[in-house]
Amino acid sequence: MKVGKLIRKALKYSHTLERTCENFEDRRHLHAWNRTSSDLSWHLGPRAPFALVEGSSHQLKNKIYIFGGYRSLDVVSQETLSLDLETEIWQKQAPLPEAAANTHSGITSDGSEYIFLISGQRGENC
Repeated sequence: MKVGKLIRKALKYSHTLERTCENFEDRRHLHAWNRTSSDLSWHLGPRAPFALVEGSSHQLKNKIYIFGGYRSLDVVSQETLSLDLETEIWQKQAPLPEAAANTHSGITSDGSEYIFLISGQRGENC
């Protein structure tokens, strides 16, 4: 009897999920992704304050954040930069904590306020 109830709940959930996906595709997917290469264009943005390689980056609202990275082959950065996409102005943010990874971090956000760095490589020797 318990197995039957679980199966019914799972089926009910899968149908709800199916309808949600259909609504999402109807409203957003087809509108956003039916594009050709002629619809897209590039433009040169503002020069960053300094070069960084293999840092972690993430967009949150109208800003792109860059965390750490290599400044050269044997120098890693603890710095955090942000680029405001509306004003195209770079700003230094609070540096990474001393114990934080400098490169190769996984990164995600809650979509509105917080960015999470997950693990990564600490120091210049990878």
